[in-house]
Amino acid sequence: MFFVSETQPYCHTGSAPITSLPHRFGLLCWNVHKSSDTLRYRDLFRQWHREWNLNLLLLQEARMRPASTPFLLPDFSYCSAPNLRLGSLHYGLLTASSQPAIEATALPSRAREGVLGPGKGSLITRYRFSEGRELTVVNLHGINFRASSIYARELDTLKSLLEEKTGPLIVAGDFNSWSATRMRILETFRKDLEMQSVSFPIERIKKFRGYPLDHILYRDLLCERSVLPDLPHDSDHNPLLVEFSVPFF
Repeated sequence: MFFVSETQPYCHTGSAPITSLPHRFGLLCWNVHKSSDTLRYRDLFRQWHREWNLNLLLLQEARMRPASTPFLLPDFSYCSAPNLRLGSLHYGLLTASSQPAIEATALPSRAREGVLGPGKGSLITRYRFSEGRELTVVNLHGINFRASSIYARELDTLKSLLEEKTGPLIVAGDFNSWSATRMRILETFRKDLEMQSVSFPIERIKKFRGYPLDHILYRDLLCERSVLPDLPHDSDHNPLLVEFSVPFF
């Protein structure tokens, strides 16, 4: 197994003739625990695609093939930023979408998890709505097993990039926010970017030491509905499903 840290994501363009995101769209955020390319996941994604108008999937610890391989949902495009490779398999961040991203940037963490461990990081993609406004989406897997000061530094690096962005913004993923200090750092990050947090039943969110790890933050959007399906046999994290709309159209 090789640890990788690349700033250029792998991108594959689907075949659907969709040029913009709808003004009401569904989003899935899920740490899939080094899976996601099986028939079981295909069936789940297709079901949620129907039920939640699913247009964006933000997966952490996704298992994927090289960039030439289509995503499980027909016609979907995707961008990926692996942090592990094992033969032909890659593992890491994967963002799939009904509309090809107009821009994609991988932001690997500066720190690694331990002396010889992998890094983590973020995958930043941008999409266009029909009237020209753009949505910035960040798929994040927070650095783990390091001091809080390093955790804060990684979020500050991301924040510096996002402060340059205007308009609708989503930052979602497994933040590894497993302590009171990390939660305070995350709350500062959220407030500085003037974002809101989607509420989920706390008893069903993946936690460590009593603190939730998974979050969906958003700005300049309306949260229409959210749910946290209970799928304990698919991953050690439950999926987070949200439907957003863009106000003032």
